[in-house]
Amino acid sequence: MEKKNDNGDEPENQNTGESHIPNEAHKVTTDSVSFHITKTQSMHHSPRTHGQAFRYFKYFFAWILKLGFRTILVNLLIIGICCYIFWESGKDTLLIEPFEVPEDLAKEGYTGKAIANKLVDQMNYIKGNSEIVLTLTPVFSSKSNDQNKKEQRPIIEKTHVLFPQPIIEKTHPLVIPTWSQTEQIDIQIPGVGISLNSIIQYVKKLRHHEPMRVIGEITRHDENKLEVTVRVKEEQLKLVPEKIENLNHQLLLAAKHIYKYTRPIILAGYMVQNEKNEKNDSQCIEIIRNIISQDAHRDQHYYAYAMWGYVLQRLRKYDEAIEKYGYAVEKAGKDKQKLASTYNNLAYIMGIQWKFNEAIEYYKKATETDSTSASAYIGWGNVLTWQGKYDEAIKKYQKAIEINPKDTYAYVYLGSLLASQGKYDEATEKYQKAIEINPKDTYTYVNWGSVLVSQGKYDEATEKYQKAIEINPKDTYAYGYWGYSLVSQGKYDEAIEKYREAIEINPKDTYAYVSWGSLLVSQGKYDEAIEKYQKAIEINPKDTYAYVYLGSLLASQGKYDEAIEKCRKAIEINPKDTYAYGSWGYSLMMHGKYDEAIEKYRKAIEINPKDTYAYVYLGSLLASQGKYDEAIEKYRKAIEINPKDTYAYVYLGSLLASQGKYDEAIEKYREAIEINPKDTSAYVSWGEVLERQEKYDEAIGKYRNAIELDTIGLYKSYKERIDELQKGWEQNRPSENNK
Repeated sequence: MEKKNDNGDEPENQNTGESHIPNEAHKVTTDSVSFHITKTQSMHHSPRTHGQAFRYFKYFFAWILKLGFRTILVNLLIIGICCYIFWESGKDTLLIEPFEVPEDLAKEGYTGKAIANKLVDQMNYIKGNSEIVLTLTPVFSSKSNDQNKKEQRPIIEKTHVLFPQPIIEKTHPLVIPTWSQTEQIDIQIPGVGISLNSIIQYVKKLRHHEPMRVIGEITRHDENKLEVTVRVKEEQLKLVPEKIENLNHQLLLAAKHIYKYTRPIILAGYMVQNEKNEKNDSQCIEIIRNIISQDAHRDQHYYAYAMWGYVLQRLRKYDEAIEKYGYAVEKAGKDKQKLASTYNNLAYIMGIQWKFNEAIEYYKKATETDSTSASAYIGWGNVLTWQGKYDEAIKKYQKAIEINPKDTYAYVYLGSLLASQGKYDEATEKYQKAIEINPKDTYTYVNWGSVLVSQGKYDEATEKYQKAIEINPKDTYAYGYWGYSLVSQGKYDEAIEKYREAIEINPKDTYAYVSWGSLLVSQGKYDEAIEKYQKAIEINPKDTYAYVYLGSLLASQGKYDEAIEKCRKAIEINPKDTYAYGSWGYSLMMHGKYDEAIEKYRKAIEINPKDTYAYVYLGSLLASQGKYDEAIEKYRKAIEINPKDTYAYVYLGSLLASQGKYDEAIEKYREAIEINPKDTSAYVSWGEVLERQEKYDEAIGKYRNAIELDTIGLYKSYKERIDELQKGWEQNRPSENNK
């Protein structure tokens, strides 16, 4: 019969002639924080040897080490839990009490719990769209001491009542470091009938850190209207009665009121990101000023200055924005992420003012401070793209992707750059990757669509715009770019409909008004076009594009003084606006003031040495003055900067043709058409050269190519020219008898 050990278990190992070696039954076991050794069968049959003694000593030593290691682990765990409890108990908690609601309303499903939970939803919505850390955790109060109730936490009560979520457009311009604030953890400790959250709440009381309470009430004004009242920190907000279906909007206003008196930095962040208008910007700055003036919010001063800088940046008050970002750098201390983010914003301001060298210096600082800042490499790539340093820009975008393979912006910018170089297959691959990462990224679809338009693939482009709108029916950019695509196809009425839809969604969409105005110009409806440009300026007096386009239109009407006035205004708003200088130069050129026009184009090149349009127009002016060598030099410079600039090839070809260098001119037109097979001006210019060479049949072929590709009717007159050439050619064609 087998022997039993002291515990009544069968021994795992029985030896008759060998010493017993400790096995798995001897390992250390643990119960809570106490330790014990399992008993083993006694060894009574073999004399001890030196080897056996050494072996037992080795196992004993290992046991001591195990015991010490486990004790350390348990002690560290206990210390960690205590630190967590102490940390959490120091955080502010906002206790949302169930709302007081009329009995008949509660019967419809709008209970006090449901309303309180939806208020928590709105607070979380604001938090999630503020991009600022939330140190205030809203929790739900059951208003009961019943032990059978669940602990206080934001549990959404199931109800049949529908609370539609507000749709607010998200943006991605502000770079502020963030980290996630988790919900309160409710952990049950084994063997103990309390939760970790309960301990935290108890410690809060011991530390006299009571939660801030929110009291809410809903009253019915009539059958369909409700009045919401909330009170926090003795500050009461009573909202205007609204229909029941607008209850969610009222709770959003209530949530904003709560943040105003508890965590104003959260409200400021939300307003910066989602409520972009002059009135809200002023309110936001006032909130930020209050935050900075209070020592209690000293830990939030960095975020306050960073947001203040961003608001001023959006208002185009660049010098003031730079000053606030400077304060943000001071408040960031040695925090690498904060410093890098602020350097990124400073670099962006420099970039949009065409101060490329300063922008690159800030991007260098950002990457030196935080080598993992993908956004810095993306911004750096954008500046290099503006400078025409495409190979270097590609390397920066690739570096950003290497750092963060999930950054869709890096793929989109890289795709757009590759497309501008005619590398459409590679560009498509980048857009596809961005969509694979985020199938809901409308920005990618819109950019992809614009590249397809440049290729003349209008149906495919339409699919991309439709997909963007399907994802976000409020995406005005998708409507605007779709409208541009329709203009390119000569579908003016449909294009106008898209611009109308964009304006209906956002009556402040200046891009839609400017695009609509440009369409009206192409139709010869100048008065209506002026009206659209003026509307854009009325909405945003800082919109330089509206001034520039209006100035160009006035110049084409011979209203040179008015045109120059608009250009001056644009430059006053942005002294680095090369488009404004270009338009000013165009106005002076049309007015016959060539020397002054040349001066403006030279100024544009001084600001942006990579401005190919400035080189092309400057070349045209020099050619008109008989300075052909200088003109050719400017055209070749434009081509050197951007080998895909078909305008430079066409203008250079025309100048060569005027010198009687027809073969060289035709070669330039051929190069332009290879780059862009839909370049109508290249076909027309080529046809004119062939006509000079008396190659009428070939000239007619080129004119027909241009007319077929002309979607806006620029070359209607060439139909008559074709008829004239055909008649003259047939009359002068030698007969068979004269051959």
